[in-house]
Amino acid sequence: MAAQKLSKVTKKELQAPDEFQESMAKVVEFFRLYGAWVGAGAAVIVIAIIGGVMLSRMSTTRGIEKSDAFLKAASPLAVQAVQKEQQDDADATKKDAEDQQNRARQALADLDKFLADNAKSDLKNLALLAKGSAMLKAGDAPGASAAWKAFLDANPNSPYAWLAWEAFGIAADQAGNRADAEKAFLEMSKVDSGLARAYGLLHLGDLYNPLAKVRPDDPADAAKAKDFYQKGLDALNGPVDRMPGPQLVLRKTLEERAQAVR
Repeated sequence: MAAQKLSKVTKKELQAPDEFQESMAKVVEFFRLYGAWVGAGAAVIVIAIIGGVMLSRMSTTRGIEKSDAFLKAASPLAVQAVQKEQQDDADATKKDAEDQQNRARQALADLDKFLADNAKSDLKNLALLAKGSAMLKAGDAPGASAAWKAFLDANPNSPYAWLAWEAFGIAADQAGNRADAEKAFLEMSKVDSGLARAYGLLHLGDLYNPLAKVRPDDPADAAKAKDFYQKGLDALNGPVDRMPGPQLVLRKTLEERAQAVR
């Protein structure tokens, strides 16, 4: 059965990676728009979508083996901690966090092995995205930002660049590298997608919002924050009564922060 399916993959299909990536990038944005977004762990969505599709597009047994190895290495990242409506048990909360970190460390070890064994594979760059997710979930924000920056340096024009810029920015900010975070969100604010631009501008506003300071010595500029929030609102153009729910939520968030910033 597998051999019959593989025989139907045409040479033209195998020579269209850019078109394939463009299509998958649109699917990723659909997930964000309709509520399945996971912030800086968004690479997990890419893994699930692209990994599964690539299994049906690889033309050789070796290609399928590589895809399968990659999915196995990255799969622990897709396991979410159980969320309870009311989590009053501090021990259970701590255990959930420890379990996530342990899964992330295992995924990281497996992904490092995959990268070492498949340095020339088409899946190498996707593995870098997954590695960033694993490092951030394991509590290594500097390592995560380095992994995502490596992806961006190698793939500046990737359809997933906007996704990696946001992840890199969040990780860099957590690591205390504010300049890198601002650069990342500025890059995100330049993309074609209005939704992605609005999120980038929201991040930029938060960087300067005096009420959203992460560290006491972080610089703040209320006027600059308000300007970024307004630009984010401008990016969400179109009739409000026709906006999907998540866009309305983002719009409301931008409006409230623009009004509250002092």
